[in-house]
This record gives sequence, C-alpha cells and structure tokens, in this order.
Amino acid sequence: MTSPTVALVRAEFGRGRARLAGAATLALTGAACAVAAPLLVAGAIGELAGGRSAWADLIIVAFVSVVGAVAGAGSSFLVTSVGELAVAGTRMELVRRALTTDLTTLRTAGTGEITSRIVGDAGQMRTYTDVLASGLPVSALSACAFTAVMIWLDWVLFVVVVSTFLVASLSMRTFLRSTRRAGLRQQAALGQVTQQFQSVMASVTTVKAFGAESTMLERIRSDVEEVAASGVRGALSQSCITPLAGVAQQVAVVGVLAVGGLRVSSGALSLAHFVAFLMYLFQLVGPLVTIAQSLGRIQLAHSAIERMDEVLRFPPEASGVAPASRAEPSDDEPALSFQDVRVQVNEHHVLRGVTLQVPRTGMVALVGPSGAGKTSILNVIEGFLPLTSGRITIHGHPIEAWSVAERRARVSLVEQRPTLLNVALRQNLTLGATTWGGGDESVWCALEKVNLREKVESLPHGLDTVVDEATGLSGGEMQRLAIARALLRDADIVLFDEPTSALDEENENATTRALQSLAAVKAVVVVAHRPSLIRNACTVYSVDRGRVVTRYDAGDGREKGCIRNP
Repeated sequence: MTSPTVALVRAEFGRGRARLAGAATLALTGAACAVAAPLLVAGAIGELAGGRSAWADLIIVAFVSVVGAVAGAGSSFLVTSVGELAVAGTRMELVRRALTTDLTTLRTAGTGEITSRIVGDAGQMRTYTDVLASGLPVSALSACAFTAVMIWLDWVLFVVVVSTFLVASLSMRTFLRSTRRAGLRQQAALGQVTQQFQSVMASVTTVKAFGAESTMLERIRSDVEEVAASGVRGALSQSCITPLAGVAQQVAVVGVLAVGGLRVSSGALSLAHFVAFLMYLFQLVGPLVTIAQSLGRIQLAHSAIERMDEVLRFPPEASGVAPASRAEPSDDEPALSFQDVRVQVNEHHVLRGVTLQVPRTGMVALVGPSGAGKTSILNVIEGFLPLTSGRITIHGHPIEAWSVAERRARVSLVEQRPTLLNVALRQNLTLGATTWGGGDESVWCALEKVNLREKVESLPHGLDTVVDEATGLSGGEMQRLAIARALLRDADIVLFDEPTSALDEENENATTRALQSLAAVKAVVVVAHRPSLIRNACTVYSVDRGRVVTRYDAGDGREKGCIRNP
C-alpha cells in the first residue's frame, strides 16, 4: 500500500522540480570537482617528480576545490528549501485531515497524539527530504565515481578496500534496524507525553485545587522517561555507525599502505597513482559515512511516516449528497423531525427509538436526568454521532441528503462547555457568520442581547482583544459569548445545550429573553434544567435512558401525550 505521506512528499518534489534540477546540477558539479582534485594532485606530483614547475596545477586544484565547495553549498540550500515546503505541505494536510474526520476517530486517537504527529513527526520529514533529494543520491554518485577511478588506478588495492568495508557494512545493518525500532518507541512515547500534558493543562485549576500536581507529574514522568530511554537507544545505534566506518577506513589504510608499498617498490604502481589512490580512499569515507547515516535517518523518518500515515488514513465525515431541489419547503413542514431514531456506539445504546418534531419557529426543550440522551440528540443532528437506524429530516429533506457543509450552515450549536478560539473576540463572534457584512453594529447588538456589551467595551482592545487565559473571562461570560456567536449566525435551527447553566439570575433572564426573541423567527432546541427556559418552551420532551417518555406543553403544564418506545 502506498504511503500517503510519501505521496505528499513526491507531489511537493514535483512542484519544486526546477529547484531540485538546479540542486542536482550543482551537486554533480561538486562531485565532479571532488573526483578531479586527486587526479590533478597526481599530475602536480608528476610534474614535480620530473623537475618541472607545478604552480599552474596547484592553482587549478585550489580553483576546483573552491568551485566544489560553492556548488555543494548551493545544492544544500535548494534542497533544504524544497524540503521545508514539503514539511509545510504535509503538516497542512495532517491538519486538514484532522479537522475533516469524524469525532469518534478524533477522540479515539487523542488530540495530544495527533498534535505530536503534526509537530514532531512532520519535523522528521526534513531529514527524509534532505536525504532523498540530495544526501543519499550525491553521496552514492560520489562513491561510485571514486570507486571507478580507484579501480582504474589499481584494482588490487581496491579489493583490499572492499574487503574491509564489506565487513563493516554487515555490522551497520544491525544498528540500522535498532535505530528504527527505537525511533518508533520514542515517537509513540512522545505522543503520550503530549496527550497527558494537554489533558492536565486543560484541567489545571482542578489539579491545583485538589493538590494533585505531584500525582499528575508522576503520570507524565514515565512517558518522559520512555522518550529519553528510546532516544538514548536510538542515539547508541546511530553513534556506532560512524565509528564502524572509521575503523573500516583505518584498516583499509593499513592494508593499502602495506600492499601499495610492495606494488610501488615492484614497479607495478607509480608513486603518483599511489598518492592519488590514498586521496580517493580518504575521500571515499565521507560519502560512505553519509550513506550509512542517511540510511539510519531514513529508518527514523519511516517510523514518523508510519505514524503520520495513520492520521492521513483517518476516515472523513460522511459528506452526504446535496438535495436535488433547493426550493424552500412549505410552512407546514417541521424544521426537524425524528422518527424512531436509534444510535448505538461501541455496543452502547445511546438513543432507543426517539421520535419528536421541532416546528419551524418556536422553542422546544429537552429535559431529563444527566446521561438520559439529551445532548446525544443534538449531536446526531450535527452529525457528530452516526445514525444507526430510523429517519431524521431537516426541512422535509432526509438528513443523509444534506452535505455536511449545508447541514451545518442551517444548524447552529452552543455547547454546554463553551469553546472560544485563541483569536480576537470579533473573529470568535463572527465564526461561521455567513451574513456578517464586516461591520460591528450587529456584533454589538448580539453582545447587548446577552448583557455583555459593557464588559467587552471595558476591555483594553474591545472586539480586538485576543481570547486567552490572561483575558480573565469567567465561565458565564464565555457561555454568553458563545450564545452571541449563535445569534449572529444565519442558521434556521439553533441548538443550545444548557445555555444558562453557568449564569446568575440577571444574566439568565437576559439570555432567556434573547432566546425567546430568537425563537420567534427560528427553530430553537434547548437542553434545559432551569425552569425559566422550560416554561418558555412551546413543547417539552422528557428524555430518559435514550427514550422520549413524555411530550407536553410547558405553557400550561398539561401533558399532551406520551410516546412509549419499545
């Protein structure tokens, strides 16, 4: 199976083919200079041995060396620039896939794990791109060129060199495998550290209030120690590669000196060629070490690629199909309709045959004990939970007929735990507001409805204040900001999950009035426990154990009929 990460890198290489072609040209120039230098030195030695001046040859050697160094630097820069673009493209695709996959998959993977793959594992791709685009090909080409010239100079000495490096390469293979295994363990442990730390920081006030800092520290410590231990094992394997190449070089030098001395004394090899051979031998070690290290880095990169591939293979949300007709339904069709809806998640029956209707305007309340399935009803409407059986319609169209984007354009959600992004208040409030024209009048109006205008005006930067931990917004204020955001969005159906749970009486009354005003023109569904919301609902459904057990009119408290589910 083709790796989606590798496919992304190849695509980026395709877009950067001009730079890579330039890098290849410069790399070949550098390699050619490296091959030519020892032969030029041999020529200079021949000139000196003949009693002639070698200044011209030495100047050429110096010029060739400088050209080779400049060409190598240029090649490295071009490859690095393409590599950075490949890493950026991979990271953006990882972010896109994380944002477009279904919630069940995201929660199973964990945000910390996904973050570590976007940040840490994607960073490993820089090594991968550098090695594949430049390091490995250039080193292999240089090694082949040096090998060819060495065979031409004296094949007997080359046999001596090959025999020593062959033994070293067999040993390197073991260390390369160990490097990859250590890399996989380290990246997995790093993901656990990220996951644990994000979890602790998200609940840092609770941790401090219960004096659990030491307990949380110990939970993270084991994963941190595993990251370190895996890194040490990988470093040990990686560190053995260069010494092995060095030992092979030393043994080869001793063998070449011994055999070469005999061949020079016998006249089978000239002194100039013997010096050139030694120079090539010393130059050969560099590419061979680079190749060995590159293979080790590729092993580490492959462990990161495997982890990124898991994210890139996350299943996307079911997109649905756009309805054939875009005409508005007639007024007598409900905004929402559930007919015997059942939802099962991991053998757990979340909803058990729910039947209900939400009119095109007005407020419908869902009441019941915690864990009864009220929030699950909202999550099914949003598409956060999969429908097992039954039928749901939005404005008369089956929910499957709406694409995810179209469905969510018509439905807005305010969660029980309000979430604000780490951006300016204006951007938070106009998130997804398709009808916002760019002016602030409607924003201030929405803030006034939830009794927050004075608070925002008092902030140092007003609507440009960036929401972060230092902003000092209370839980109730964040909840009202989330409600104001829903008021600004041009959605036909607005879902509220306990919108007044964190509010005092004054702000609860203001928010209730805002919801009443909204319900006059839109369909509003509220999960509620507060009497103020329940008595303002036109219809109340009582939910228990995943079933709607009672439907009644909250206005006069009279039961309008029971819905019994099998």
